[in-house]
Amino acid sequence: MLDLNKIIFENYKCFKSETTISNIKPINIIIGKNNIGKSSILDILETINNNEMLWNNKKTKIYIEKFLTDNEIEKEFGRTTFGGNLPTRYHYDFGKNYIGENFKFELYCKNFSSSKIITTKEVKDLQEINPKFDSEYNSYWNELATKINYATKTTKRIYAERNINPEREMISMEVNGYGNGITTVINNYLNKAKYDENKVRKELLEKLNEIMGNDANFTEITTQQVEYSKDDIKWEIFLREEEKGRIALSKSGSGLKTVLMVLVYTILIPDIEKKDLSDYIFLFEELENNLHPSLERRLLKYIEEVSSRNSNIFLTTHSNTVLDSFQNSNNVQMYHVIKEEESVKIKSLDNILGKKGCLDDLGVKASDILQSNGVIWVEGPSDRIYINKWIELWSNKKYKEGMNYQCVFYGGRLLSNTTFNDENVDNLINLMNVNKNSIILIDSDKTSRAKPVNDTKKRIEKEYLKNNQFCWITKGKEIENYVPKSIIDTFYEKDVEDNFEQYSTIDIFLDKYQDNEGEKFKRSKIKYAQEYIEKMTLDNIKDILDLDDNMKKVIKELDKWNNL
Repeated sequence: MLDLNKIIFENYKCFKSETTISNIKPINIIIGKNNIGKSSILDILETINNNEMLWNNKKTKIYIEKFLTDNEIEKEFGRTTFGGNLPTRYHYDFGKNYIGENFKFELYCKNFSSSKIITTKEVKDLQEINPKFDSEYNSYWNELATKINYATKTTKRIYAERNINPEREMISMEVNGYGNGITTVINNYLNKAKYDENKVRKELLEKLNEIMGNDANFTEITTQQVEYSKDDIKWEIFLREEEKGRIALSKSGSGLKTVLMVLVYTILIPDIEKKDLSDYIFLFEELENNLHPSLERRLLKYIEEVSSRNSNIFLTTHSNTVLDSFQNSNNVQMYHVIKEEESVKIKSLDNILGKKGCLDDLGVKASDILQSNGVIWVEGPSDRIYINKWIELWSNKKYKEGMNYQCVFYGGRLLSNTTFNDENVDNLINLMNVNKNSIILIDSDKTSRAKPVNDTKKRIEKEYLKNNQFCWITKGKEIENYVPKSIIDTFYEKDVEDNFEQYSTIDIFLDKYQDNEGEKFKRSKIKYAQEYIEKMTLDNIKDILDLDDNMKKVIKELDKWNNL
């Protein structure tokens, strides 16, 4: 992880006033309109990781804030050092009180001959750093600042304008963010004995096919010389498909080139530089350019896999697909770059209202749900919580809402006004037009075995069967009847004699644990659902009613939607 609590900068391009990047996570998404300053944030990140690109601008100031560790405190406040004006005998006894406190210091650049070296140092105003830092001991803090080092990482950047072109033969294995050098790297891996060709022929090709999904299935990746003129011979990348044969990368779409470039950055470059993925910060600009949303989702899934190996990733984007894919992840931080009056600011999107507030900048329309791999229709928010948890368990975390499917609410009683028939029906809203792939989950509302499912639900089920789609009408009264009694017992830390049966009404049943508990449940179904799913495992729920059989059908549908 990045060894920083906050990055603070000012006077760089459109960011005139002091601006903060905080709460940095494995994946960090930067959202905003064109020319608002998203790329400038990546410039700052390159600079603090030992790149010198910003230091021609003498007005730019960059500050680092990090938590002080025991080892860093000991560098200035030694365990055996005593004397001076500190209010303790040994310096460490004073310094240890500041372990875990925020410490803010400035980055600046010194000239040595013709080179520039970034140096960490000079403490900003002590009272601004942390009120606990007494200005009486300013000399100690300044001395400490000269001894603190933050763990830098290697930055690798892909720009929004990029391409992979044929290249003349070269020894250099350097690539840049515009795509230059990618062909050379792949060519050298395939044709020079010092490199492991399996990194390309197997590892990279396997990931490429995984991301491309049903869009393409490549059996081979090669390079060959192409003669452009008598004196102009270059190497070009070729991909082979069983049906289409050999295809030159230069004749392929930009989306394929983007995917290939990301794979070179995350598979081959670490191998060339003999580093682990955890040594890198990847800065990717607008990867969605020329990518279909379904392909984009698979690429984002791969990026999430890369981040799980302790690398940091920053994505600038205009894509709501990125927002949808990562909206519920604890490993993702979203930043919204906005202009307020005459200044540009960065806002951390830490809640759903903040995330919704950036949708206008992304140009999101309700029709974008058409581009989702598939839709799971549920009655309301608590149903969504349960189905998402079950998909996580039955797919072993392979599928995720926003990336592989999208839950949409149909609103219970409104079901009678809808149809999933592929023919137009007067006075009914045709929800089949929303997305061609869908599952619907409906409460049976049966209170006994003899009570029939109502006509509307039977009609919807018939329409789904006609269109080869999956309609799931609960075997119990409602979705909550799939919650085992053992979980409810654990929730209340006691056992009641009655069983939670197939047709039990949950709010009435909860009153057996605690007076008026049923009313509380009806007012806070989402809260209860969130707490129940925390205790769910495959072992304690798969044998409940028909849950296992139906979840296997759900996963089978998701496999089809995601071309797996």
